[in-house]
Amino acid sequence: MVFVLGEQGTQYFGMGRYHFDHDEIFRASAPAMGQILGDYGHGGALDEILARPPDVRFVMEN
Repeated sequence: MVFVLGEQGTQYFGMGRYHFDHDEIFRASAPAMGQILGDYGHGGALDEILARPPDVRFVMEN
């Protein structure tokens, strides 16, 4: 599984929100992606990807 969002090196609020709202395949795959990320210690990552300000905790953590 590959999870790629455009933009080079920057993160912004709700990077995956558009795809989640408009792409059926992305939306159907999102829970599995969140589970995989959680298994590797990134619990809540999907919530962060889909979040809208001011609910976002991680803005720029490299």
